[in-house]
Amino acid sequence: MWWFLLWLIFAGVVLTFMGWSLNILLAQRKAWMAFADKYKLAVDKEGQGWITPVFLRGAIQNRDINIYSQNESEEGRRLSDVYTHIEVFLNTIPPAKCILAKRALPRFLADVSLPQKLEMSSSEWPKPSVAMTDDPIILANWLTGQRLIAFKGFMDMAGRDDEPMLIADGEQAFLLWRTRNPLRDPRELNAVVQKLFGFAKEFDGTPK
Repeated sequence: MWWFLLWLIFAGVVLTFMGWSLNILLAQRKAWMAFADKYKLAVDKEGQGWITPVFLRGAIQNRDINIYSQNESEEGRRLSDVYTHIEVFLNTIPPAKCILAKRALPRFLADVSLPQKLEMSSSEWPKPSVAMTDDPIILANWLTGQRLIAFKGFMDMAGRDDEPMLIADGEQAFLLWRTRNPLRDPRELNAVVQKLFGFAKEFDGTPK
């Protein structure tokens, strides 16, 4: 009898978790679709179901943007974490490759390696956990003035569940806002995107 009670408890926990996850997914989907409609972004659907995640892509004010969710599981864990990714692309590409990240790199970037570390003495340098580049001198010269202030603001914007990164491969560059927050309120999503666009303009050297 006891095993049946344990099974009922386990089944109840699983169903509660599934219901909670479904509620979040539906709210996220509704918010993201509203955001896509407002800015005329393309919507790619994963599968044909009405509860599947969506991938937003397009341009806002001549700046490319991608918004999508990604399931990630750690080794040894049964449950996976779901991250929201917002990629806001720069129109001015840094002259050196780099990955600058507030926290340790996630598993999908674990194999990425650049040969040198960027060190900065400026008081505006937020000392990210990851500061890899192929040319620290060139990158340091590029990260001056308003760009360095913008980078600090970008890093400082992060909360406990956020992992901001600046990624540049020589051909493209983008601010990656990676978070456990599903951003299921279109106003919250819009507020985050607007802040990222503000930082992107500073990196591009766009006059205020």
